[in-house]
Amino acid sequence: MNKKNLLLTYCFPPFPGPESYLAAKLFSNMPNSDFDVVTIKPIKPWMSEEEELFKYASERISRIVQLGAPAWFRFIPLAKRDVVKSNSNPRIQKISKLFWATSRAGAIILKLPDPFRVFNNLVWKDISRSARNYETILTWSQYNSISLIGLRIKKKLGNEIKWVAYFGDPWHLNPYVPLKGLTKKLNQRMQNRVFSTADLLLFPTQDMADFMTKGLGIEIKKKCKVLLHTFDTAIYPQNPSERISKNFVLFKYIGQFYGARKPEIITQGISTLIARRPDLAKILRVEFVGSNTMERLDEKTIVDLPKGLVVHRQQVTYLESLGEMLSADCLISLDAPAQRNIFMSAKLSDYVGARKPIVAITNEGATANLISEYGGWIANPDSPKEIADAFEQAIAQVLTNREADFGNAEIRAQMSAENTSKHLLNLLRNIQN
Repeated sequence: MNKKNLLLTYCFPPFPGPESYLAAKLFSNMPNSDFDVVTIKPIKPWMSEEEELFKYASERISRIVQLGAPAWFRFIPLAKRDVVKSNSNPRIQKISKLFWATSRAGAIILKLPDPFRVFNNLVWKDISRSARNYETILTWSQYNSISLIGLRIKKKLGNEIKWVAYFGDPWHLNPYVPLKGLTKKLNQRMQNRVFSTADLLLFPTQDMADFMTKGLGIEIKKKCKVLLHTFDTAIYPQNPSERISKNFVLFKYIGQFYGARKPEIITQGISTLIARRPDLAKILRVEFVGSNTMERLDEKTIVDLPKGLVVHRQQVTYLESLGEMLSADCLISLDAPAQRNIFMSAKLSDYVGARKPIVAITNEGATANLISEYGGWIANPDSPKEIADAFEQAIAQVLTNREADFGNAEIRAQMSAENTSKHLLNLLRNIQN
């Protein structure tokens, strides 16, 4: 009997977040339920928003183990939102605030490599004895703490098991989570030990693989492979909400704004477009679907726009967001301004799966390369004129061919869950030989 494979991750439904959604889609489509999953139970309110997605995954994956944390874990703040006023017990809130204040004083601990390291002993106790029953261990990281479990297993079992480490974001060089001094050095040391010990390193883009392994030598680079983000056609709604009148062209941006990703980048482009093409104000509608839009939006950027042209709507669940994509005429992707973009937004795969036109506001790099091949429009985040140009071209496309499937069918096939899961299995077979 062939051994199975084991996925270890802190990003899995009902925990919300892009890496959680990607893991659910990919591993739910592995042939013959090829992976068991070990993750953690939600212990915070913000960890348990995707019950429907968990149901989808649990119906397709034969074994998902959710490890429960001790009761005292409820008092440990893993993020600032843990101490924001909620429905929790006031006593717990007070204790959490005390822990948060203490942890901020010793913030280095929370960055070695992240707060989820508090779960590592729970995972280790659960799988340390059974790990040799698996052919391959795959650690799936946005939270790099899980990589340290893979390192521990590999050091214990050596060549008895293969270890694959996936990285959705950079580690010690993440430009949006900058590290300094001793914290940076310690994380670099941990990352390099992981890179040296793992049998295979997976990244969502070649740009990220090159960035994370720069200067580490040919032996590390030979381990690197790209595993594309994926979508699953089975989870798009069969009857999505109706789009607004065909007299309008509806653009949607779906998701949160954070860091240098600001809604003004989009609204300034819209203002530039309407200034030169005021006739489009009668047919253009732009919706931001996400809970923090108004917190991040400088309303001065939309004050001169016609009322109702830009609309904010509250955040929806992941599965509901797929329906939002289907009811749009065109979808907007936004990357933070950068000299070269190494990231790939997870929702881009779902945009591609929705067969919709895409305007990608991004610098050269991973997203621009994908959207160029897919057939969408690209604009520099620092150029309202380029953003206006992209919107204008997309509107023309919608008006002439609204009902047709959009985009390069070959790219869509490559990113499908069926093909991405097959690609992962082929990579695993290759390291076994």
